[in-house]
Order: sequence, then C-alpha cells, then structure tokens
Amino acid sequence: MTTASGTDVGTDEAYYVYGIVPAAAPVELVRESGMGRDVELRVDGPLAAIVEIIDPERPLGRRRDLVAHSTVLNTLASHGPVLPMRFGSVVQDDRALVEELLAPQREHFAGLLDQVTGRVQFTLRARYVLDTVLAEVVAADPEIAELRRRTADLPEDATHFERIRLGELVARAVEARRAADAQEILDRLAPHALDHVEREVAGMDGLAEFAFLVDLERQQELEDAAEVLAAELDGRARLSLVGPMALFDFVAEQ
Repeated sequence: MTTASGTDVGTDEAYYVYGIVPAAAPVELVRESGMGRDVELRVDGPLAAIVEIIDPERPLGRRRDLVAHSTVLNTLASHGPVLPMRFGSVVQDDRALVEELLAPQREHFAGLLDQVTGRVQFTLRARYVLDTVLAEVVAADPEIAELRRRTADLPEDATHFERIRLGELVARAVEARRAADAQEILDRLAPHALDHVEREVAGMDGLAEFAFLVDLERQQELEDAAEVLAAELDGRARLSLVGPMALFDFVAEQ
C-alpha cells in the first residue's frame, strides 16, 4: 500500500480513522485536526482511509475530539465524496487498515462513493423566540388567556391546579404550532433537496431540525430559500443552516 505522506505508525501508536475517500482526495486541506498528528491518507488502489496517528491509550470523547471528527470530514466533503466512519474508529497499523478495512470492502466503498459523488448534507435548525410564540398562544386561546390572568397575581399555592391546567394547555398549544410550523419549513425547503431526515428537537423553544441531502448544483437554491424563510420568521423563530457537510444522516457510518 502506498501512502500520501509516507508516515508509519509506531509500536505505541495507532491510526484514528475518520472516513473513506477516493485516493486523490485533497487531504492537504485538513493537515491538522487537534486530535493527534497531521491528517493524512492511507491509499489502497482507488480508495483511501483518512487517518491520523494518535496515542491509543488516550481516551477519546472530549468535545474537541468530536469537533475534530466532524471538521475533517466536512472539510473534505466540500471537495468530493466522503464516507464517514463511526466516531472513535481506531486501527492498529497499516496492515489492519488494508486487510481488515479497505480490501474486504473495496467494491462496497467504491459503489457508495459513486452514489454520493456530487451530493452533500445541510442541516437546518429552527428555534422559537419563545416570548413571541407564547404571546401568540395566549392571544389565540381564551381559556389560556383567562387562566393566565387569574393566576398572575395570586400565590402559587392558591392556584396550584389552575397553574397545572395552564401549563398543560400551553404545552399542547405550542406543540400544535410546532407541528404546523415544522411542516411549513419542510414544505418550503424540501423541493430544493433530494431527500431529508427529520430529527427530534428538545426544549420548549425547539421548533424543528432537518438534515437535507442536496445536489451540489442546487446548493445555492437551498441556501437562498432558507435565507428567505429566515427573514419571514424573524422575530418569531431563528433559523440556522449549516453545511455543506459529510452525509452523516444519509450514509450509514462504516
């Protein structure tokens, strides 16, 4: 096997494996990640593993390790197809890379790389401006408005059950708005993507989170549509579109 850098792993070292790419991938774009040494390629025929020499005794899982993992993959995904490896994938040496990872799955990896060529992922996160949405809920429901008025200036003990009822009604109303607003976001952006995955959101202010599979030729369409939508929702919700990135949600981690 040839290597992009010629660096050999030592006896007290190992390879952290970020993902699989074509042999000609521009690894020089991500020479440093902060996890170990330089990021490099270990090439086997038309394929290569994106690797970094690390101390195998050092525990992985710190925030900077997670950031490094996604940063390396996302940087290369902007310049060609990438198959992400599962976070924390470590192999002992060159022989293991070839005999246990690359060679047995050469046709599988090559086929997947062909499928994802020219495609990237964008992730959209939307969160409510909670005060605005709660004001909408109160204005739209007379029962909520009345309960809010009656409990506003009285001691909590004196309005215990009314406050429970108020909380239930507000939560139900926000959930109904969330479902409708999330569907509106999806209806506006999905036409610019090949596929999408909906993720769960947390917190009262969580509105929606979608991963979109995007053809690079239509990337600008999605970005423009998201910008228009963000302007329309300004003051009511905050939208964040992140990408292009590796296809974490659309290719099974290897």
